[in-house]
Amino acid sequence: ADVVLEVEPDLILLDVVLGDHSGIDILRSLRTANATARIPVIMMTAATDPKIKQNALILGASDFLSKPLDPKDLLPRVRNCIASTVLQERMRSYVRLLESEVHRREAVEHELDEARLAAVRANQAKTEFLARMSHEIRTPMTAILGFADMLMADTSPNELSSESTEWVTTIRRNGEYLLALINDILDLSKIEAGQLQVERLACSPKLIVDEVVELLRPKATAKGIDLKSLRCGDVPEAIISDPHRLRQVLINLVGNAVKFTEHG
Repeated sequence: ADVVLEVEPDLILLDVVLGDHSGIDILRSLRTANATARIPVIMMTAATDPKIKQNALILGASDFLSKPLDPKDLLPRVRNCIASTVLQERMRSYVRLLESEVHRREAVEHELDEARLAAVRANQAKTEFLARMSHEIRTPMTAILGFADMLMADTSPNELSSESTEWVTTIRRNGEYLLALINDILDLSKIEAGQLQVERLACSPKLIVDEVVELLRPKATAKGIDLKSLRCGDVPEAIISDPHRLRQVLINLVGNAVKFTEHG
């Protein structure tokens, strides 16, 4: 085995009887050494005992030849042995590449599993945050609406000017809108779960537009721009829609228009 390691042959022709040494024992030691386990070995002998050939093949001999050797038979056997060894080495290389790819894919799948788990945890944290936030905002907003109702109910019409009455009405309307907006924020989790239900109610488009204009007019006035609503064409008095969603869409659109308009 030491000599083989030093020479590093491509093929070993090994006789079964080598003076005082046994080729079978040498083959056994070669196959025991990991560094020489892949070198093809062709055993040769003039003996006729079938057990010798059987033992040689069991120990890992690539081929077994009987003496006297015929060159016409020897050369093809040697070529086949070397070709088989090259093919086996290629197969081992392919196996190593396949194992490497399997490990890589397992690592990627592990990373994907971790990412999915992190996303689930983040979604749960977001849902909990939205629920807490809605509760914290809803409580004072309900109080604001309640006091606005009390102010309107406990004050005679003569004690409040028309402008003050309009202010209280605006506070009430905007408070209701904020409560609806809180519900819209909570709808995000329903959208992700595919459970959002859109209402189909009879509502007045003119009333919704007027509410949006009244809500955003203070921002427009602060910028020195005009905010008006004009009816163009035959607009129906009532439509079937989701009034809360429609109002939110208009607030987003008109709010952006106010934000990005410098004059006019």
